[in-house]
Amino acid sequence: MRLKAIYAIFLLIMFSCSEPDLELDNDYDPKNPDFVAPMTTIQYVDDVISENEIEIFWDGNQVDMEFQTRLDNGDWSDWSNRKSETFSYLDEGIHDIFVKGKYTSGTVEDYPDTVSFEVDAISNNSLRIHPLRTVTTSEETFFIDIIAEDINENLAGAGITIKFSESLLSFAGDTLALGSFFSENDDNIIYFYSIEKTVGDIYFHLDIATIDDAKFFNGTGSIATLELKALSTNNDAVIQFIGETTTMRKANNNEININELVGGLIEIE
Repeated sequence: MRLKAIYAIFLLIMFSCSEPDLELDNDYDPKNPDFVAPMTTIQYVDDVISENEIEIFWDGNQVDMEFQTRLDNGDWSDWSNRKSETFSYLDEGIHDIFVKGKYTSGTVEDYPDTVSFEVDAISNNSLRIHPLRTVTTSEETFFIDIIAEDINENLAGAGITIKFSESLLSFAGDTLALGSFFSENDDNIIYFYSIEKTVGDIYFHLDIATIDDAKFFNGTGSIATLELKALSTNNDAVIQFIGETTTMRKANNNEININELVGGLIEIE
């Protein structure tokens, strides 16, 4: 009897000391019935911005989160706990920015938050390089466009000069292709270009005009596409217009006042 009593007491002690049922109270555990998935919210952005740079702010639904960002169809950034980012050298037109978050547990947001907006930073009757920012590597070829921006004064001809560093960039391939702004009327267009090297810089000059005095163009489009090659590493090359020798003209040969000449940046990695 004594042994039975001891055994009963032993069982009672074991039962009272057994672990309680596990409670899922970790907010970051997807198995928790009260689990809320990570969610990112981007703050309000104007539909149209008049600068080619924008700073985006966002927040997550938990304190300890990391985030990734993406501009348009580019690559996702590295994960970071920052809650803002500045996007620069934005080209004219519509852009989409995506932000997604993840918990420290590794759970990633299923659907990133996104904002769409339009960049309208360059005034009418202007010339610009497109894209404003190009990222490339040494010995790689790439293309840029010389863009006529929102022309409203019947453009019939242009003389355009750009320059860049001879040590950083060179021309490649066929050098120049006629852009869409004039190419629909090849039979009525005459153009020629020249390349000059001076004190470490390359100067490119393009003359283009309609043959028919009654022909002219309005709107926005590419005047010419240039094929270039990067020559250096870990450098930034600037493509800039030379205002003194860059002009736009009407069919009667009167000059069109150029409001802006916007160059481009080439980042050589």
